[in-house]
Amino acid sequence: MKITWHPLHLINGWKSASNIELETGTPSYAVSGGVVYLTGAIIRPTGSSPTFAMLPKNARPTHQLWIEAYTSTDIPGTVQIAPNGAADALNGESSFVRHQRRRGLPRRVGAPEHRHG
Repeated sequence: MKITWHPLHLINGWKSASNIELETGTPSYAVSGGVVYLTGAIIRPTGSSPTFAMLPKNARPTHQLWIEAYTSTDIPGTVQIAPNGAADALNGESSFVRHQRRRGLPRRVGAPEHRHG
């Protein structure tokens, strides 16, 4: 399966957390076989909105999604993605959120039964 990654445009002051000590890669998204993938780590500035990105139309889910994410406080966080593309980082009490990886693959955002058209 070939996946083409695209930079995720961060908004509301959110920034990539990737640096020499934390090599998480640039926050990115990919769409393959109707499934959306997210990867990377982000940092939330104090007092900013929980909305860190607006996914492009071809990467938006058909229904609200809640995805568990790692935070620097070791309290599970949640990435909420709305059908309009708004991606919010919730819970976890942390300024740092990383999308989980499994077996070297990026975290799957959409299930196959909810493929994008």
